[in-house]
Amino acid sequence: MTTDAVRSLIREVLAEELGRVARERSTTKETVTIKTNADLQALVRHIVEIARDKSMRDRIIAGDHVFVLDSQSGVSMAKTPAPNASDVVQIMKGFLSERAIEALPANTRVVQLGHGVRFTPLARDRLRQRKITVERI
Repeated sequence: MTTDAVRSLIREVLAEELGRVARERSTTKETVTIKTNADLQALVRHIVEIARDKSMRDRIIAGDHVFVLDSQSGVSMAKTPAPNASDVVQIMKGFLSERAIEALPANTRVVQLGHGVRFTPLARDRLRQRKITVERI
């Protein structure tokens, strides 16, 4: 690989990451409380209402407007039984590489990633090989 090709690749990666950082800064979080079926229905109605605005709908789809559960909600969004706490690793920010996957404890079954965490294709392959489930939180 030539020096110019390496420089070009570095420029591309920097442009992509700087764009991601700019998008993250514009992310809005809306805290929701869900304790009853009525609360859930109200949230759905709210989402439908705000999604009528195309720009807002695009922000929701792009992940620039997110909904987070209030810590008092007491609702589990897990679709499968929760693994043991020792089997779960949380990574809230940064970039996940293949080397980072290799450094995970052997008993890791679930990796919970924060909204802005990105990972390389090799890291994704290694997660698949180790049968580690990825959850966005």
